[in-house]
Amino acid sequence: MWVFTERDVTRLLGLRPRRSAQLRRLGLLHAPGESGSYGFRELVTLRVANALLDQGLTVRQLREAL
Repeated sequence: MWVFTERDVTRLLGLRPRRSAQLRRLGLLHAPGESGSYGFRELVTLRVANALLDQGLTVRQLREAL
């Protein structure tokens, strides 16, 4: 099973600090200082959420969709 740290996730997805904060508000990224890892399923979810935000969806719209 693949396991990724938050550092791995932000590097793989090219997340900027603002986008990381948006994904935290959605509950998709752990709060700063929380230990934890992300599996492949979470990585895919984060990638899709990131892509939808890039396409213009708001955090609110994405929250409603989840």
